[in-house]
Amino acid sequence: MNKAPVFVLFALLAGCQPDAEPFLPEHATIDLLIENGRVLDGLGNDAMDADIVIVEEQIVFVGSAAFSQADRAERIARIIDVEGRVVAPGFIDLHAHGDPLATPEMENFLAMGVTTITLGQDGSSPDVQPLSDWLADVAAGGIGTNLAMFVGHGTLRNQSGIGMSDEPDPESMQRMLDLLDESLDYTFGMSTGLEYNPGLNADTSELRALAAVVGENDRMIMSHLRNEDDHALEASIAELLEQGDDARVHISHLKSVYGSGAARAEEILGILDDARTNGISITAEIYPYSASYTGIGIVFPVWAKTQEQFDVAKVERREELAEYLRNRVNQRNGPEATLLGTDPWTGKTLADVAREMELPFEDVLIDVIGPRGASGAYFVM
Repeated sequence: MNKAPVFVLFALLAGCQPDAEPFLPEHATIDLLIENGRVLDGLGNDAMDADIVIVEEQIVFVGSAAFSQADRAERIARIIDVEGRVVAPGFIDLHAHGDPLATPEMENFLAMGVTTITLGQDGSSPDVQPLSDWLADVAAGGIGTNLAMFVGHGTLRNQSGIGMSDEPDPESMQRMLDLLDESLDYTFGMSTGLEYNPGLNADTSELRALAAVVGENDRMIMSHLRNEDDHALEASIAELLEQGDDARVHISHLKSVYGSGAARAEEILGILDDARTNGISITAEIYPYSASYTGIGIVFPVWAKTQEQFDVAKVERREELAEYLRNRVNQRNGPEATLLGTDPWTGKTLADVAREMELPFEDVLIDVIGPRGASGAYFVM
C-alpha cells in the first residue's frame, strides 16, 4: 500500500468552511497559502482535495482558492505546494516528558508533527513554588510547541512536607490541598503516579480529597494507575473511578501488562464505557507500540524502591529481594524482555548483561544496577 507523506499544519482546521469563496478584506495580505493538499480536518470527515488560506496565524479558508496571478504575486507572502501530501492539524501528545527551559525548541516533537504537549505527568512536575514562576520562565524563553501543564501529586506531597508518609497529618494535608488549589489557577489539572514514590503511599481518602479540589476548579486528573499488571487493572481503574465522582479523570497510557490481547482490551474498555454511561467523565490514551518505558525501579518491590529502602533490603532481606526480582521479571516475559536504555548498558537486554557478567539477572539488579540505576523498555504487552 502506498503511504502519502503527511504535511502537518500547525494550526486548527476546525471551524472552517470548505467549498466556499475566501472571505477576505480587499487588500488583506495572505501570510500562507497551502495548495493542492489532501486535507484531513481532524473532525472525522473524509479527506478532501483543498487549499488552505492562513492570515495572522488563523485558518480563514479551506477549499478551492482560485487566486489570480496578480493576487498570487502581490497578496500572498508564501505559497507551499503540497501536491501528493496529506495535510492535517498538528498532533497533540497527551503524555509527554521534557524540559522546555533546557530544550525550548522542542524539535523532537515538531519533527513528528506534534504541536501541543502535556507536561507534569506521572505525579511529577517542576519543584517550583508557585509553579506559575516556572511557567513564566518558559513563556519568557519561548517554546516551540503549545503546552498544557499539570501539577504533580508527588511534587505536591514533597512540597507540603508529606513526602513518603502514608498517613499525612491534618496540617500537612491541608497545606497540600491549598497548594493544589493555587496551582489549578494556571494548570489543566493534577497528575498522579501511583506506581512511583511518593504517590504510591497515598490512600483512597487522600486521593478523594484532592479530587474534590480538582473538581471544584473544573480541572482534570491524569493518572498513571496504581498497578497496570493484568490481575490488578480493574482495581486500579476502580480507584480512579472513585475520584471520578468529584472530577474529570483520565488514564495515562492505558495498558494491560502481560494481558491476553484484544479480548482483554475489550473487557477493560467496557469498564470505561459503563462508567461513562453512569455519568463519570473518564477518558484514556494509549501508545501505538508494544513496550513501555520507565525506570528499572518498576520491577522492585515497594519496600526496596528508594535508595535507603534498597540499602536496608540488600543487607537484611537479600534472599527475599532476589526471589521477588526473579519472579517479577520472569512474570514480565523474562530478562530478554527488558531492554536497557542507560549507559553503559544501552541497547542490551537484562539477559545480555547477565550473560556478560556471568551472574543471575537478579544479582545484576541487586549488585550492579539497583532500583535507580537505569531505565528501559519493557516488552510486556
